[in-house]
Amino acid sequence: LRSGSIESLFSDDSIPMQHLIQKVSDGAGGTIDIDVELKQFVSPKAIGECSITSAFNCASQILAEWVIRINESRDGNINMYPVPVIINFSNANVQITNQTDLLIRNIMNIELMDGNPLIINCIYDRRPSIMGFPCLSKMVDLSYKEFCNISSFIPCEILSEMKENNGFPHVGKESKFLLLNPDNCTLGRLIWSILWADDRGTGGAGIIR
Repeated sequence: LRSGSIESLFSDDSIPMQHLIQKVSDGAGGTIDIDVELKQFVSPKAIGECSITSAFNCASQILAEWVIRINESRDGNINMYPVPVIINFSNANVQITNQTDLLIRNIMNIELMDGNPLIINCIYDRRPSIMGFPCLSKMVDLSYKEFCNISSFIPCEILSEMKENNGFPHVGKESKFLLLNPDNCTLGRLIWSILWADDRGTGGAGIIR
C-alpha cells in the first residue's frame, strides 16, 4: 500500500525503470512503435487469498484523512489536493459483497474541489473468459460485470489522451477503468494519460494503490 501524489511516485528513484516498446498514433489512423523508458510501478506477485473488502476499507480510511487535510488547508491551492486515483489489483475470483459495494459507492460519492475519486480495477484472470488486450469494451463489461459495476467511468479529458496518444484505441464515452490482465507497459501508459490531464489542469492525480 502506498499513498501520495502521483508526481512523487514519478520522482521516486527507488522505483526501477523498464525499457518497452510503445504504440502511438501516427496521425493518419495507424500506429508506430517507439522505444520508451518507464518506471515499473507494479511487479505482480501472488501471495495467497485476498479480501477486496478489506482493501477498500483501508482505502476509505486513507481518503478520510485526505479529506480532513483538504478541509484544514487554508491556502486555497486545489493542486495541493488533487482527485485521488485508486488502483485496485485483484484476481477474478475475489468476492464482492454488499459491504464492498457500499464502501466503493461511498468513495465514489466523496466530493472534492476537483471532482470525485476515480477507481481503476485491474483484474488478473488465469483463464479469462475472453482473451487479449485492449479491453475496456462492452465484451469485458459483460464478462466481468461485478468489477465493471465498481469501476469509474473514464473522464473525457483522460479518455481522449488514452485513445489518441497512449495506445487505447477501443475506449469510448461509455468506457470504464476496468483492465483485464494489464502488463506493466499498459499500466505505465494509463498513468501517463492521467498525468497528462493533471498537467493540463483538467483533473488532479493523487494516487492510492
